[in-house]
Amino acid sequence: MKRGPTRSVIVLFCILMLSACAVRERAVPALQPDSGAQVWPQPPDIPRYAYAGTLIGDADFLAKKVEKKSFGTKALEFIIGLVFGAPDYLRLVRPVSGLIDGQGRVVVTDVGRPGVVVFDFKKMKADLWQIAAEGQDFVSPIGIAEDGAGGFYVTDSQLGEVFHLGVNGEPLQGFGKRLLGRPTGIARDPETGNYFVTDTEHHRIVVFSREGEVLDTIGARGTGLGR
Repeated sequence: MKRGPTRSVIVLFCILMLSACAVRERAVPALQPDSGAQVWPQPPDIPRYAYAGTLIGDADFLAKKVEKKSFGTKALEFIIGLVFGAPDYLRLVRPVSGLIDGQGRVVVTDVGRPGVVVFDFKKMKADLWQIAAEGQDFVSPIGIAEDGAGGFYVTDSQLGEVFHLGVNGEPLQGFGKRLLGRPTGIARDPETGNYFVTDTEHHRIVVFSREGEVLDTIGARGTGLGR
């Protein structure tokens, strides 16, 4: 039987031999690759990535939370579970892209939710951000990039806009409305603060300033030079 797409996201980190790798400096302590971790590429090539762990949702933190609970609390929760059923724990459904922010959180866009799932190892919990803007929930969040100030920009391919979220997921002012057809990928230039957004519908990349103004467009549909 053909199996559907996996519901977990595999997190890869650069291994320590990459001294210039920024991800290494911000790697999550709870997801460090061990000495026997699978690497890519395989020797004799020089490995650049090592498998560090798998994240699926609340279950990643439940075991450690249970260890800290008293016997009475565990017993009460067991009884409640028998009466009302098991809690509806948060888990990834259809993860698309992700990053590790300055706080060491793993932040993942999930089309199946739809929303942004945040794995916070300091708070030992997973959160779901579903609000894209005031009065508007995410429909199809695809790409994500940091804003350089602790927040994030998230593309939504169905809504045709890039949404700005604060450090805790609060909606801020985005950009690209009525300019983008189907935004998917997004990357930020840390030197200029400009954003490069893939507009799949129009077969191009649109360059935005940090204020959301269009600076340039790259490419067009076709097979010729620059297309």
